[in-house]
Amino acid sequence: MVIGLMLRFNALLVVVAAGFGNGPAGGLSINDIVGAIGEAFVKIVMSLFILILPVIGLMERHGLANGQKFDWQDQRCYGRS
Repeated sequence: MVIGLMLRFNALLVVVAAGFGNGPAGGLSINDIVGAIGEAFVKIVMSLFILILPVIGLMERHGLANGQKFDWQDQRCYGRS
């Protein structure tokens, strides 16, 4: 795993490959390995969702979504006018 990260490969692929390489050595079946990766993914995604949702709510409450206008012709954002 360290060599893959040092060679600047995709970190997600290196970790998954390390799991599939070391899982059978630890006595895990393919189903156990895939289940462990799936559980970890769900925990990470749900924790990010729970952390980001209140921030989005506060931004909407204070009108920050309407604060910037994007001009598609010159590709710039302008403040309220």
